[in-house]
Amino acid sequence: TESASNREIARRAGVSHQTVSRWLSAARCPSHGVILIARAYQTDPVEGLIAAGWITASDLANGGHRNAARRAPTATLTAEVHRRPLAAQD
Repeated sequence: TESASNREIARRAGVSHQTVSRWLSAARCPSHGVILIARAYQTDPVEGLIAAGWITASDLANGGHRNAARRAPTATLTAEVHRRPLAAQD
């Protein structure tokens, strides 16, 4: 936020300054607050969630792998399952 006041953060995020004050005085800003502030400052909300401790970089990587596997065609997954044991023999 580049040392912006709570009022400026609130204005940009579209919430009241009291809400921002509550978020920033809490032990941890709520996840929806992190997302609103990140978007208001045109930064990556995911990076904000990592910085705020809501998710880890490992969570992000694991989710990416799961989503990629869900979108992969069955033939590709089957070929990979068969390829791996053969590759381990080399």
